[in-house]
Amino acid sequence: MAEEVRATKTLGEYVLERRKQLGLSQDAAAWLAGVAKSTFRNVEGDRVEEARTWRQIERALGWRTGSEEAIRAASPPRTILSDWSFRIILKVIIWEYDNLAILTQSFRMAQHRVTDAEKVLEETLQGVGSAESRGDQVQKAIHEVKADELREVVKDLTTDLREHESGLSDFERVSERRRAAFHDFLARVIERDLTTNVGAAQFTTALFDGLEFREFAEIAEEVRRWRGFDLLDIVDRSQLSAGRQAAFDELRKDAAAPVPIPNSPEPPQSRHVMLPLVFSHSLSDVEIGWITEKLVSLASDFAQAIVLGKSGSVREDGG
Repeated sequence: MAEEVRATKTLGEYVLERRKQLGLSQDAAAWLAGVAKSTFRNVEGDRVEEARTWRQIERALGWRTGSEEAIRAASPPRTILSDWSFRIILKVIIWEYDNLAILTQSFRMAQHRVTDAEKVLEETLQGVGSAESRGDQVQKAIHEVKADELREVVKDLTTDLREHESGLSDFERVSERRRAAFHDFLARVIERDLTTNVGAAQFTTALFDGLEFREFAEIAEEVRRWRGFDLLDIVDRSQLSAGRQAAFDELRKDAAAPVPIPNSPEPPQSRHVMLPLVFSHSLSDVEIGWITEKLVSLASDFAQAIVLGKSGSVREDGG
């Protein structure tokens, strides 16, 4: 009997597909989630249950809470933002990872330089001892001069190593705060409660500072439509350069205010009646039902207006 074909993807397959879709390496995804590389590999390979770290992993992939349950129920995970916006946001946070990797590599190279110089110094000192045991004063003097020079080299390289170590340590602290702010920003977007959180404000300011204006403006518009609040409200203008402050003021002036939906017993996540189709997979059944009902009502009103217009029942004053 032929083996039955599996129709649904596993948790690991969803994670692997999403990571590649976002253009993340396995190492970068693990860093972004704040988990060990081996943990992320195990999740992708369906080798182990990672209940303790799943919340971090789903947030790093831009999925809403409950994605694991959805996958196990053969449903696709719901995203926090559209894929385009999330990939743009990742540009800012992955910059931290890329620079951290560069600084780490630079620190290791500085370590190797010190180790290599110390090794040469040790060999030179052995040459001093060997020449002395042979009674070769000329070679002994030559080795001693070389040893003195090497001691200075080791001293300078050690100072350089300490500077690398200090710089790496400082950047690790900064990148850790930025990564935590990234997770908190996404959590607050889900909760629609950005205005009261300092970490989310810092990350939003970093987004404005690190992205092209068009990119930030489109993300802000998406969040405004989808979540009903304005990211510009929590950008810390005082932390921007003069040029960026001018751009912020211009963007602030042009930003459209969210349009409230009147008389809504079950307000959807967006304050707009019309939503781009790209968001539809991330709406709840209640929200989709609400929007559908409003669209049907609008279509009915529009059709009625056409009928009245053709019959001459519409007054010139619009009444």
